[in-house]
Amino acid sequence: MAGYTQVVPPPVPPPPPPGLPIDGLTGVLFALGIFLGFKKINNNSSS
Repeated sequence: MAGYTQVVPPPVPPPPPPGLPIDGLTGVLFALGIFLGFKKINNNSSS
């Protein structure tokens, strides 16, 4: 009887496929990082 009362966990979903579109916030953060990186490189090379 005790074996029938246990709840079976749901199966693990498959991992997301590669190449998913980047959502807005991630794209903005990525672009901001690239921009700030170029800005820092330009500031270091000009001094």
